[in-house]
Amino acid sequence: MNPPTPSKEQELLFNILKGEVPTSLEGIDTKALFDLFRRHRLLPLAPALFPLLEEEERKHWKAAIQSGALKSMRLIPQLKQILEKFNLHGIKVTPLKGVVLAEALYGDVSQRHMRDLDLLVNQGDVFKAIELLQEEGFILKTP
Repeated sequence: MNPPTPSKEQELLFNILKGEVPTSLEGIDTKALFDLFRRHRLLPLAPALFPLLEEEERKHWKAAIQSGALKSMRLIPQLKQILEKFNLHGIKVTPLKGVVLAEALYGDVSQRHMRDLDLLVNQGDVFKAIELLQEEGFILKTP
């Protein structure tokens, strides 16, 4: 079985990821392209397309980028608070993905849109970690 053929929008996104900036968006469904960027949290790479977008679409894309950046940046103080609390209680924790990845790859947390924090704790500390997070107002969604 052959893999499905990528859409024009997917091909354009792949090319942008490879550093190739398009000169035209002819034949591209910009709404579908926006959804791809948003779904894969790659909107911070979209400004390369701004000269090719209509003004209203450009405003929409910019607003989404700013909103995502603000959400990501709001996670920094939360992560710091969690790390301090865990350290105070002797729980070793390693932040994964999101914040750490954004800092390592881009040097700027706002460049990777995140919705949550991923933390790795020792198996023996899981229940204490959950308890401490709940004390800080976090809600356990799945047991």
